[in-house]
Amino acid sequence: MIEAILNDEHFASTIENEFEELINSIIGIRDKSALGFEGQCTLETREILVSLIKLTDVNEIKIAPQFTALAFKILRKVIEMENVQNTKPAADWETEDWANYAEAIEERQELLAELDVVGLLCRVVSTNQNEPLDEEVFEEAILVAIACLLGGNATVQQKFFEYMQRDNNNRFLQTIKDKMMEKFEKIQEKELEKIKRRHDMKRYNLADDDEKTGEELDTEKFEEQSHAKTMTFLIRILRFMQLLCENHNIKLQNHLRKQKSPEDTLIARNTDFVTQLAVLLGMYQKLFNSETISLGNQIIDCLIEFI
Repeated sequence: MIEAILNDEHFASTIENEFEELINSIIGIRDKSALGFEGQCTLETREILVSLIKLTDVNEIKIAPQFTALAFKILRKVIEMENVQNTKPAADWETEDWANYAEAIEERQELLAELDVVGLLCRVVSTNQNEPLDEEVFEEAILVAIACLLGGNATVQQKFFEYMQRDNNNRFLQTIKDKMMEKFEKIQEKELEKIKRRHDMKRYNLADDDEKTGEELDTEKFEEQSHAKTMTFLIRILRFMQLLCENHNIKLQNHLRKQKSPEDTLIARNTDFVTQLAVLLGMYQKLFNSETISLGNQIIDCLIEFI
C-alpha cells in the first residue's frame, strides 16, 4: 500500500511542488525576511546556501546520507528552478528546454561555483573509501554536477579540473570509474540474460507469460524497473563526464586521458577514460536494442567530447 502511494505520479508531483515552494522561500529569503523583520534584519540566499554547504561538507560534520542527498537536491534546484517551464532534473533537459533561461541559469551556476559546491561534491564522493558510497547521495551529487556544468560552464569546469589535479590518490575519478563500470556490468548481465531467454523461448517454442504466477510477474516487473533505473544512472554518469569536456575543454580532455598534478607529475591510479569509453562502446554493441539505444547514444556523445 505504502509503496503504491510513493509510486503514484500525483503524489510524487504534490511532494515535488511542495519542495519547490521551499526552494522559492530560500531564493526569496531577502524580501521575506525584510518584510518579516520590518527592515531591521535581512537574510540572504547566499547565507542560507553557505550554511547548507558547511552542514553537508564531510570536513565539517558527518550527517545521515538521506540529509546529504536532500541538501544536494536543494542545491541543484537553486539552478533548475530558473527554468520555469520544466520540473525535471537538468540531466534530462534537451538544449531547447533551457535555452531561453541560459543567462539566469549561468548566474546560479556561478554563485554555486563561488561557494565551492564543486569541492563539496568531490569531497563527499571521494571520502567513503572504506564503506560503500550511498547510492542516493552519489546520484544526487551527479545531478548537482550536471546542473552546474550545463552548457559547458567554464568556471565550473575549471573548479573540477583544479580539484582533480590536487586529488593525489585520484579518489574522485576512481569512484566515478568504479561506479560507471559497476552499472555497466549490471546492465550487461541483465541484457545478456534477456537475450538468452529470448533464444531459449524461440528454440523450445515457449510462451512468455502464460504459465507465470502473479508473484513471478510482479518480481519480473520490479526487476525491469530496477534495470531501467540502473540504465538511467549510468547515462547520467556519462552525461556528467561529457559536460566536463563540453565545448572541447582541452585541459579536461587531456586530464581524462592522463591524470597529472599541477607539477606535471602523474597522479596515482591513473585511468585513461578515452580508452575505457572505447572499450565500453565495443562491449555495448552486443547489447544494442531499442531499449538500450539511449545508452549507446550517450557513450558516443561522451567520446565525441573526450576527443
